[in-house]
Amino acid sequence: MYVSIDRDNMRFLHKHPDYSTVSNVSWIEAPHVSLLVTPIDYSHFLKDFTDLELRLLYRNTTGVDHTAYGGDALRAILQELAERLPDTDADPREARLQADYIDQDNQEPFVYVKGALRPAKSGDLWEPEALKAPRSDNEEVIAAAVRLRPAQPRATAASTPAAASTGSRAARPAAAPRTPTAPRQGGVREKIWARADSMWEEAGKPTDKSTVLALRKRMMDALEEEGVKRTSSSNELGNWQKARIP
Repeated sequence: MYVSIDRDNMRFLHKHPDYSTVSNVSWIEAPHVSLLVTPIDYSHFLKDFTDLELRLLYRNTTGVDHTAYGGDALRAILQELAERLPDTDADPREARLQADYIDQDNQEPFVYVKGALRPAKSGDLWEPEALKAPRSDNEEVIAAAVRLRPAQPRATAASTPAAASTGSRAARPAAAPRTPTAPRQGGVREKIWARADSMWEEAGKPTDKSTVLALRKRMMDALEEEGVKRTSSSNELGNWQKARIP
């Protein structure tokens, strides 16, 4: 089961057993925000979220503040909460066709329509409705279970071809696998993310801010040569950086 998260406003948007369906419906209704699509049972669920973001996500889902827990305990509580979110009533084929109908550079929300081949236009002030679920009565048990888990083995250092060929300093220890994110399949976003991933890996996966900004400019140059507008690549590369680089 997969969920999409609006990272700009910290709220769950859609939930569905099919990854592509969650991605397509979320892109139809929320192309104007930074989106994340992740499996709920992922071992690193919400791992790159700060405590503040976790608390905001909890409050926007349950309607109540949460101050008793943080860190992995709150992630586990949100994971259990996500499992109880209502499923989005969407047809995979319809979601794909409706997403394909929308222009690739679109930044205005549309509305997914069940039983239709085209999405509906949204009103000026329309926003997709966040998924809601009540808080669990067993949060103490969920948090305690996290504290009892055995420690995970530390990651070992990983080298990259780029680091070896340029003689740069050793690569940083391999980070935990990052949560899958949601560039729309088959469109400009997918091209941007693929190009960014490729160039980032070739550069040795740098994390220094100034180095990454310089690399993003080179990414935009490369994407412009492939027919992607700089405004489109600039906006989407911001989303890519948030998701990929700690």
